[in-house]
Amino acid sequence: MLYIFSKDPIEIRSQKTDKTYTFVRADRVPLGEAAVAQIAKVCDEPEIYDNVFSSIFKGKRYTEDNARMFTKLVSDGWVNENRFDWLILYEEVIVGTAGIKSLEGELGYWQSNQHPGVMTLAVQSLCSLAKDAGFISLWAYVKKSNTPSIKVLKGSGFKLDADLTAKREDAYGYRADFSRTPQI
Repeated sequence: MLYIFSKDPIEIRSQKTDKTYTFVRADRVPLGEAAVAQIAKVCDEPEIYDNVFSSIFKGKRYTEDNARMFTKLVSDGWVNENRFDWLILYEEVIVGTAGIKSLEGELGYWQSNQHPGVMTLAVQSLCSLAKDAGFISLWAYVKKSNTPSIKVLKGSGFKLDADLTAKREDAYGYRADFSRTPQI
């Protein structure tokens, strides 16, 4: 299935700081060395690293080389139409991302702790975009100890999914189902 997403950026206002952010498709942002440095800085923040990258990198820091691989992955995803990532920008600086990591609807996201109050709105926006593009659901794994991420998913309409959760000992699985029609 071909998924068509809007190319328009979305303005998001932090629920905690009232600062304005831009949620924009990653294929609409220059992903050069400045972007690489911004991504590496955020992904190496202790809480982000511990919750998202520690099991992947086994204690090694998130480096600019890792960020280069990420920028290539998200760029190639848009070209190949098999991964769809958006960036969260504050004054043209990358401070987070939310994306659909697979055609099966796996959601992934991270955000700098220096920019609170944005991720739930970004995930809600992404869910709306995904539904409009034809996805019937999005799903995500979250470490059982990652209370802030669980709060983001619940605040974005995700429900605990027993089948997903049964597949992992270290994480809960959550799903947002778009196929249900609201009852009137």
